[in-house]
Amino acid sequence: MPNRQNRRNLQRENSSSTQINTQDVAFEINGEIDKNLFNTKAENIATILSQADKDTNSYTQIRRFYDEVNDFYEEIETSDDKNSAFKVREPLILMLNSKVSYALGRKKVDKNFVNFIKYSLNQVEDAESFKTFKLLFEAVMGFLRAKKSK
Repeated sequence: MPNRQNRRNLQRENSSSTQINTQDVAFEINGEIDKNLFNTKAENIATILSQADKDTNSYTQIRRFYDEVNDFYEEIETSDDKNSAFKVREPLILMLNSKVSYALGRKKVDKNFVNFIKYSLNQVEDAESFKTFKLLFEAVMGFLRAKKSK
C-alpha cells in the first residue's frame, strides 16, 4: 500500500502529464480559423496552465506576457500599413520565445506555457495571424483568471 508521500508524488505526476501540444494551439482548420479556438481550445489551454505548481504560471506573470503581446498588437493595428508594421516588430515579437524560456529557468512559468507561446508564434506570419494569436491569448487569459481564482 503506497504511503502518503508516494500518493502525493503520483498525483503530481498525473496532473503534470497533460501537456500542451501543437493541436491544442492550431489556429486554423482547412484554411479557416478554428471555430473552437477562442472557446474550448482556449479553455483547455487555460486548464492545463492552471495545473502548475502554486508559484508557477501565476496570473500576474502570464499577464505580463499578454500585456507585451497586446502592446505590439496595438502598435500594429494603429499603423496605416499593418503588415509593414508587423515586419518591423516581428524580431521583437519572436523574442518572446527567449523571454518565456528565461521565465522557465526562473520557475515563473512551466514548459506548457513555453510551448503555448512557441507553438503560437510558429504560426504567426503576418499582421492577421498575429491578431489571431493575440485573441487566443486574450481568451486564455479570461479562462485562466477563473481557474486561478478557485
